[in-house]
Amino acid sequence: MAQLPYDPSKITRELSRHYIPASEADIQAMFQAVGSTKFSDMYSHIANDVKFPGQLNLPDELEYAALADRMLALSQRNDAKTGFLGDGLQVYQTHEIVGHVCSIRNLTTSYTPYQPERSQGTLITHWIYQSTLAQLTGFEAVNSSLYDRASALFEAAVCAVRMGDAEANTVLVAGNLLPADLEVLRTHVAGTSVKLEFLAPEDATGRLSAAGIAAAAAATAAHLITTARPSRVLFTGIAGSLRDELGIGDVVLARNLYQHDLDASPFFPPTHIPLLNTAALPADAAFTAELHSALDAFMAEDLHRTLGDQARRLAPNRRSLIGDIATGDQVIGDSATRERVRSRVPSAVCVEMEGAAVAQVCHEFGVPFACLRVISDHADERVNPVDIFELARLSGHYTVGMLRRWMTAKRPAI
Repeated sequence: MAQLPYDPSKITRELSRHYIPASEADIQAMFQAVGSTKFSDMYSHIANDVKFPGQLNLPDELEYAALADRMLALSQRNDAKTGFLGDGLQVYQTHEIVGHVCSIRNLTTSYTPYQPERSQGTLITHWIYQSTLAQLTGFEAVNSSLYDRASALFEAAVCAVRMGDAEANTVLVAGNLLPADLEVLRTHVAGTSVKLEFLAPEDATGRLSAAGIAAAAAATAAHLITTARPSRVLFTGIAGSLRDELGIGDVVLARNLYQHDLDASPFFPPTHIPLLNTAALPADAAFTAELHSALDAFMAEDLHRTLGDQARRLAPNRRSLIGDIATGDQVIGDSATRERVRSRVPSAVCVEMEGAAVAQVCHEFGVPFACLRVISDHADERVNPVDIFELARLSGHYTVGMLRRWMTAKRPAI
């Protein structure tokens, strides 16, 4: 017997034979109003050769309890994957304030977004919802679509592009979204400048594979190298510290990058890249040394002037160094995994997820490469005292200030 999370006898609609409660008298009154006597008269104008002859071969109607058992048996045949779509309406108790809020006319005007002057209440309600979610999640902005879920995907993609860098137009999309939604997204994107990169999910968990993020970074680097033909590539971002003396807000410029989770044994040692016959992907030493000098000068002379009190909070040590960086396809957030990374790459001072992939592309194209990482966490269970998004922006701030100093120093030679 299926165990229902509610008592159907207390919900009149559940035990009603039909969800549209029309009595026989109601049905006859409707027939009389349209000049018919039976249901088949409603389709008398349709040619017989396109109508289904005879009766439908439907099973007998089930009682409520038997129907619940039947639906439970069918559901157990599903091969359900991990997902985040709504899982039905659970039993809940409506808070007493809901009725009061719904009675506020200013928040419940009719839904007519094409006439904004007549739907201010609906739009205000959406704005309150978006603002609340932004506060709860820490996102800079939250979009609450006025349309269906599939169209909302396109809205989110366009918002991401508009809020990002002026030259960036590639959006990373979860590959395990509903196929119909992805089809709508592709249709909307066609003919625009927005590019889509789909991240494949892990079969066992349904989670997005971090390998897709590194692959997207590598693909972007290859595209830029072949189209823009840069003389040098600088890759920046955030990383987790693998050294206790390396704190939040400190900066690491890469000496070498290693794929800590690459293992082609027994044919090659761990972290060894077979096709390149090496484990270390070196950054360009001269380029890195010049950037380090420019960064130290910026941190000493310009950081506090440009960031004010935020400089003390985000970068209390104002420390930078050149060291080895480990790259892998997972977020490191526990002590055991942190120690495993350290054992595989003993020289690494921090760990991130894309650097080695970009370094390999630059290595194969013969383009000088450098990598800057701002320490955002300790790669373990310790609580981060600073918002990670602020540290990501700090990375960009360092990059701009460092490059200005570097370009000023190099200007006579360029």
